[in-house]
Amino acid sequence: MKIKIFRFSGYPVNPDNKQKLLVERRHAWDRIKEKCGKDMLRMQKLGDRVERYLGKQYPTVEDIEFANTVDKVKEMYEEYGNIMMTTNAETGEVVYCILDAQESAYV
Repeated sequence: MKIKIFRFSGYPVNPDNKQKLLVERRHAWDRIKEKCGKDMLRMQKLGDRVERYLGKQYPTVEDIEFANTVDKVKEMYEEYGNIMMTTNAETGEVVYCILDAQESAYV
Protein backbone atom coordinates (compact mmCIF):
# COMPACT_ATOMS: atom_id res chain seq x y z
CA MET A 1 0.00 0.00 0.00
CA LYS A 2 1.31 3.43 -0.95
CA ILE A 3 1.13 6.39 1.44
CA LYS A 4 2.04 10.05 0.89
CA ILE A 5 5.00 11.57 2.70
CA PHE A 6 5.98 15.23 2.98
CA ARG A 7 8.32 17.46 4.99
CA PHE A 8 6.83 19.87 7.52
CA SER A 9 9.45 22.43 6.43
CA GLY A 10 8.19 22.55 2.84
CA TYR A 11 11.46 21.28 1.38
CA PRO A 12 11.62 18.29 -1.01
CA VAL A 13 11.24 14.84 0.54
CA ASN A 14 14.52 13.73 -1.02
CA PRO A 15 17.24 15.39 1.12
CA ASP A 16 19.69 15.49 -1.82
CA ASN A 17 17.30 17.81 -3.65
CA LYS A 18 17.14 20.39 -0.87
CA GLN A 19 20.50 22.01 -1.68
CA LYS A 20 19.83 21.86 -5.42
CA LEU A 21 16.49 23.60 -4.86
CA LEU A 22 18.06 26.34 -2.74
CA VAL A 23 20.78 27.03 -5.33
CA GLU A 24 18.32 27.12 -8.24
CA ARG A 25 15.86 29.29 -6.31
CA ARG A 26 18.56 31.82 -5.36
CA HIS A 27 19.90 31.96 -8.93
CA ALA A 28 16.40 32.41 -10.39
CA TRP A 29 15.44 35.17 -7.95
CA ASP A 30 18.71 37.00 -8.58
CA ARG A 31 17.95 36.97 -12.32
CA ILE A 32 14.35 38.09 -11.73
CA LYS A 33 15.47 41.02 -9.57
CA GLU A 34 18.05 41.99 -12.18
CA LYS A 35 15.50 41.78 -15.01
CA CYS A 36 12.57 43.50 -13.26
CA GLY A 37 14.33 46.21 -11.30
CA LYS A 38 11.68 47.83 -9.08
CA ASP A 39 8.64 46.47 -10.95
CA MET A 40 7.27 44.36 -8.09
CA LEU A 41 4.17 43.18 -9.97
CA ARG A 42 6.26 41.74 -12.81
CA MET A 43 8.71 40.29 -10.29
CA GLN A 44 5.87 38.51 -8.48
CA LYS A 45 4.49 37.03 -11.71
CA LEU A 46 7.90 35.72 -12.78
CA GLY A 47 8.56 34.46 -9.24
CA ASP A 48 5.30 32.50 -9.25
CA ARG A 49 6.33 30.83 -12.50
CA VAL A 50 9.73 29.94 -11.07
CA GLU A 51 8.19 28.46 -7.91
CA ARG A 52 5.74 26.35 -9.95
CA TYR A 53 8.61 25.08 -12.11
CA LEU A 54 10.77 24.28 -9.09
CA GLY A 55 7.84 22.54 -7.42
CA LYS A 56 7.64 20.16 -10.37
CA GLN A 57 11.42 19.61 -10.45
CA TYR A 58 11.72 18.98 -6.70
CA PRO A 59 8.47 17.46 -5.41
CA THR A 60 7.52 18.16 -1.82
CA VAL A 61 5.09 15.23 -1.64
CA GLU A 62 5.96 11.66 -2.67
CA ASP A 63 4.37 8.22 -2.45
CA ILE A 64 6.19 5.53 -0.48
CA GLU A 65 5.32 2.06 0.76
CA PHE A 66 3.41 1.93 4.03
CA ALA A 67 5.69 0.77 6.88
CA ASN A 68 3.83 -2.22 8.26
CA THR A 69 6.64 -3.77 10.30
CA VAL A 70 8.87 -2.50 13.08
CA ASP A 71 11.96 -2.96 10.87
CA LYS A 72 10.44 -0.79 8.11
CA VAL A 73 9.56 1.91 10.64
CA LYS A 74 13.14 1.87 11.93
CA GLU A 75 14.44 2.21 8.37
CA MET A 76 12.19 5.23 7.86
CA TYR A 77 13.48 6.86 11.05
CA GLU A 78 17.06 6.28 9.91
CA GLU A 79 16.38 7.76 6.47
CA TYR A 80 14.13 10.71 7.37
CA GLY A 81 14.47 11.36 11.10
CA ASN A 82 11.36 12.12 13.15
CA ILE A 83 8.16 11.08 11.40
CA MET A 84 4.57 11.55 12.43
CA MET A 85 1.64 9.63 11.00
CA THR A 86 -1.47 11.75 10.66
CA THR A 87 -4.50 12.22 8.42
CA ASN A 88 -5.27 14.76 5.76
CA ALA A 89 -8.00 16.97 7.26
CA GLU A 90 -9.82 17.31 3.93
CA THR A 91 -9.64 13.76 2.59
CA GLY A 92 -9.09 11.61 5.69
CA GLU A 93 -6.14 9.97 3.90
CA VAL A 94 -3.34 8.70 6.16
CA VAL A 95 -0.03 10.51 5.52
CA TYR A 96 3.49 10.64 6.95
CA CYS A 97 4.92 14.00 7.97
CA ILE A 98 8.70 14.39 8.38
CA LEU A 99 9.13 16.71 11.35
CA ASP A 100 11.92 19.05 10.29
CA ALA A 101 10.42 22.42 11.24
CA GLN A 102 13.80 23.77 12.37
CA GLU A 103 14.84 23.75 8.69
CA SER A 104 11.64 25.38 7.44
CA ALA A 105 11.64 27.03 4.04
CA TYR A 106 9.12 29.54 5.38
CA VAL A 107 10.87 30.76 8.54
